[in-house]
Amino acid sequence: MEIGIGYLLEDRYGIKLLENKPFWLNSIKTVYERKLLSRDEIIQSRISKLWDSIVSINLEIDDERKVKKILYTDGSELEESIKFTFQRMNLRCRETKISEEDCFIENTMGSFLFEIKGCDSYVRKKGLRQLWEWKDKIEELGFVIDRSVFIVNHFKTIPIEDRPFPFEQNIVRDAEGLNLLLMTTVDLFKIYNLFLNNKINTNEICSLLKASPTIFKLS
Repeated sequence: MEIGIGYLLEDRYGIKLLENKPFWLNSIKTVYERKLLSRDEIIQSRISKLWDSIVSINLEIDDERKVKKILYTDGSELEESIKFTFQRMNLRCRETKISEEDCFIENTMGSFLFEIKGCDSYVRKKGLRQLWEWKDKIEELGFVIDRSVFIVNHFKTIPIEDRPFPFEQNIVRDAEGLNLLLMTTVDLFKIYNLFLNNKINTNEICSLLKASPTIFKLS
């Protein structure tokens, strides 16, 4: 089709689009043409490397966006995003196959049991009781739990800077009596950014979880 249009334009309007080149002409190049072709090859190589870098960067961006899910999701999606965030900080959740705990971390710095909730309001007592029951089941089988942690994505539809404090006094009192740690996904997000900035390491995170008072606070 293109050849037909080319002949038509050349014959009727004198516009020459087609050019009959002998096959041997491709092997003949001017000095400047060779230089241009060499530059073109170098640039194409750079473009290929840049494209690989772009793909790699976008994969990393996707991972960072997965972390941000801890600030607006609930249910299993919240659990998976928190586990993913822990993994990014070299804290891997393991499956104990003992109970239905949301996350259990065990390493040389200690063992931590997590109950994870997302809600649009204040925290309820049910989650605390569930966490304590899981702790009892796991310890009955010989595991040592250094700290049980209740972590909540509270008022998840509200911008994080405008969210009310999610733990009412009766919740704090009960958690204190059970030696539970209360923290929010906003706290976890702050820890993650400190980790990225090399201001806290994995061992220090574990120390924080063990030593923090009932209500987690970053100093």
